[in-house]
Amino acid sequence: DSPDAFLLWGFTDKYSWVPYSFSGYGSAVIFDESYEPKPAYYSLKEAMIDKISSYNK
Repeated sequence: DSPDAFLLWGFTDKYSWVPYSFSGYGSAVIFDESYEPKPAYYSLKEAMIDKISSYNK
């Protein structure tokens, strides 16, 4: 089942506030400090593709 919505708590590791507020949870963003995609980027991309594909069925 694909998601209906998603929420990003920032964009890159460089500017993420999450590690300072929630120790142990990483940066909670989809790009690293160099704006390279992290594994979550690819998971989100696939979920979005699946959702769009479901509209075409």
